[in-house]
Order: sequence, then C-alpha cells, then structure tokens
Amino acid sequence: MLPNLPNPLANALKASVPPFVPSVQFPLKITESAVIVQITMVSKNTSKDPHKPFIIRSGDVGIRVLGTKFNFKSYTNTDCIELLLVDGAVQFDIDTDTRKQQLRMEPGDLVLYDRVSNDINLSTFQPEHFKSFADNRAIHFFNLRMHDIALDLERLFGTRIVILDEALAQTRYFAYFTNNETLDQILSAINSDRKMKISRRDGVVYLSLK
Repeated sequence: MLPNLPNPLANALKASVPPFVPSVQFPLKITESAVIVQITMVSKNTSKDPHKPFIIRSGDVGIRVLGTKFNFKSYTNTDCIELLLVDGAVQFDIDTDTRKQQLRMEPGDLVLYDRVSNDINLSTFQPEHFKSFADNRAIHFFNLRMHDIALDLERLFGTRIVILDEALAQTRYFAYFTNNETLDQILSAINSDRKMKISRRDGVVYLSLK
C-alpha cells in the first residue's frame, strides 16, 4: 500500500507502481518525463503511459520501462540481478565505476547481472510459457547459483538454508516450478543428479556435496 503522499505524487505512483512491490524506498522523484523510484524487488510491471516511463533504480542498475510486462528480481543481500522481458520493451542500464552499458531488450530476453564481478549473462526464454510468482506463485531459477537460489527459498518459505560447500554454492541450476511445490520438493528436484546431500537439524536445512 502506498504511504500518505501529496495528491500529485500519489496519483503518479498509483498509475506507475507495478503490482507486488514488497519494498519501495524513498525518496523518489517525479519529473515531467519520468517516474523514478528506488526499490528492492519487483515481480511484474505493465506501464500505463509509455510517454512517461517508469524508471527503477536498484543500486548501480536502472530499468527504463517502455510500455511493457517484465519480471525483475533484485535483493540487497544477493549478488545477482535478474530481468526477464515478457512483452514490450525495457532498457537495462548499468552505471558503475568499471562498467557503463545500456541494453535494449526484446520479448524473450533474459539478463543476469552479477553486481560483484560486473559480469552479464544474456540468454532467452519462451515468454508465452512464462508464469510469474505474483500471478501464479511460479518459481523459476534460470542459470542461478545455488547461493542465490538458497536465499530466494529462504525468503519464500521462511526456512534458513546453509550451504556447507563453496563449490556447491557457486554451482548454477535451471529449474521451474508452477504447482505450489514445497521446499522439500523443490530441493529434491534440483538434486535430481543426487550429487547433493540435504539434511535438516533444528529447523535449518543444510546442503553439501556428497
């Protein structure tokens, strides 16, 4: 829910803030040509006014919404920023001391940006088959490190997950869940090759290599 704001500011946000924005960080800026807001994570957006774009700032990364539907994931305690474009167009901006780049994305494009290394991984997906967590409680991991997957699962299920091996923490996985799977079912599916040991002690999940 939006906080109490002056009417022009509140009206601009109601027209621009996407559904399922868990954390909006102020101050924000409203100009004649754009709405700019600092957020922690957003799941889905449909911009209502392509002539006044909604601009998301997350640290050194900016997303310029150009009349579109997308999935954007960025948390302060994770290294990976993920952006999937379902429909329309967005511009992905990187502005750091060591890298300045703008990427114009098309539907089906997937960008993974590592905030530590400044590496960018570009790939594609099938937008017609994509389901967002906001709409369907779907969970996806597209080439994500186990470290970031564990942090996502901790947030979703409220269960602490400890990875005991750095090699496992850096291993990347592809997985997609659309049937309200439990934490145990998700971990079991990720561990389909049986190379990972999963154990529980005192309510904590421990992951290690066998």
